[in-house]
Amino acid sequence: MKNDYQLGLKIHQLLKEQNLENPVNFNQIEQWDNPEYLCMIKEKYCELLTLIGLADTLLDGSKTAHRILTMLLQERFSGLDYHNFPSFNTTANTFNYQEPLIAENIIFQSTCEHHLVAIKGSAIIAYQPQNHIVGLKKLNQILHFFAARPQLQERLTRQVFVVLQHLLQSENIAIVIKAQHDCMNNLNVTNDATWHVSSQFGGIFNSDKNLKQHILQRI
Repeated sequence: MKNDYQLGLKIHQLLKEQNLENPVNFNQIEQWDNPEYLCMIKEKYCELLTLIGLADTLLDGSKTAHRILTMLLQERFSGLDYHNFPSFNTTANTFNYQEPLIAENIIFQSTCEHHLVAIKGSAIIAYQPQNHIVGLKKLNQILHFFAARPQLQERLTRQVFVVLQHLLQSENIAIVIKAQHDCMNNLNVTNDATWHVSSQFGGIFNSDKNLKQHILQRI
């Protein structure tokens, strides 16, 4: 996948202006490629393991810290680093395609911002082309980028919606997310069967009630 850091910076500014950016210290995230900074994080994690009494039961606490750090920075939280923002090149809609394009069953995994446990689910993303069209995999990539960070489902839904409206230069965007939250098994709340659905509809997807209902039924 090709990335576009300069485009990512523009999206970062857009989200800040709309109060949709994640509440994290991006100055510290810029240090993720600093070996000394990463070494300090690993040492702190080893200290945490020791303080809660686990380090002595592990073969090597530093290896565990390294594995956790790699998983978080390269996978689970990689969407906080705008160097990883996917390139997004549109092409002219020369053949004048006017019907909605709907991508279903986009499987994703995110991380609960409050408990740092998994959010797992699927999404539907739809848009109606106007002057531009885009490769369909780009819809998936935008969702996966913003899912790869500590998240709230509501914010994730809004981020993908607003960013796609901006990138596609169209109000005609729809997104529905259906997810399960592992934190539902924490704090004396146990309900593995609960699904949470969030949605955002713009343009024709909001004004055309039949089209809106059609998409909602597909989730």
